[in-house]
Amino acid sequence: MNSTAPPHDPALTALVIDNIDRAVIALDRHGLVTLFNPAAENYLGLSARHALGRPCQELFAGQEAVLYLVRTALAEGRSITDDESVVLQRPKNEPLPVSIYAAPIFSRRGEQDGAVLILRDLSRVRELEDTLRRTDQLAMLTTLAAGLAHEIKNPLGGIKGAAQLLAMELAKDSPLQEYTRVMIKETERVNGIIEELMDLGKPRPAVMGEVDLTKILGDIVLLQVDLHILQARVDNVATRGLVKRPGQSFAELYLERIPFYRKNAEYIYDCGEQDVESVSRGLVSLLRDQLR
Repeated sequence: MNSTAPPHDPALTALVIDNIDRAVIALDRHGLVTLFNPAAENYLGLSARHALGRPCQELFAGQEAVLYLVRTALAEGRSITDDESVVLQRPKNEPLPVSIYAAPIFSRRGEQDGAVLILRDLSRVRELEDTLRRTDQLAMLTTLAAGLAHEIKNPLGGIKGAAQLLAMELAKDSPLQEYTRVMIKETERVNGIIEELMDLGKPRPAVMGEVDLTKILGDIVLLQVDLHILQARVDNVATRGLVKRPGQSFAELYLERIPFYRKNAEYIYDCGEQDVESVSRGLVSLLRDQLR
């Protein structure tokens, strides 16, 4: 078996350097740029033609963190790495977080000929770190919300129980029964919200199905208006987002829906020719009378 190492191929070396995704910048012993691969062009937003032969002090002007690494490699002849604090300031692009490895270059005789900088783009790493940080914060908020929900849930059960006992003590025709009904209903609604908060860490899958809108909406008030008044007020029927069958007129829609609304409404208020302010006052009065 022939164990002789294959001859060094400079063309292959140049091809590898040109195609890797890390910036490679070589400097001579005076700090002048002698190699600037395509990744370096992309990182710094500068062509090799404009970079070659320039002092690194010009290339990284005002970027002390990079120049410190260069000085260490050139002056002290030792390798040095910075994986955390370097952000390349680029005149035509956004700043780019990078890690930099700087090392001296020695000739075959052991003499230092310069230094090489290898830069790796950390922008994707930083994005992942930010995402992980936000995930951790969300997990902390979820834990906090669950704890608060648990603390609220306990006294809420006491309020509901007290309202139920009060309802049992009151006469069935007592006007106060309506207040206890509202108290019980609202505590159950808040309890549902609390349970959702407690389930933030383990959300339930959505369940699709038919629902009774009258039960979801609670008390429904029909603001009754005659067709001719409604037609006079609604002058942009086509853009109001009304759900109707193709070719169905506004009058046909009105005649179809009104019986359904009347059937399911707890309260009906005749708006007639009233303005918005009058309707608001009348509606408040209606609901107040119904709750007495």
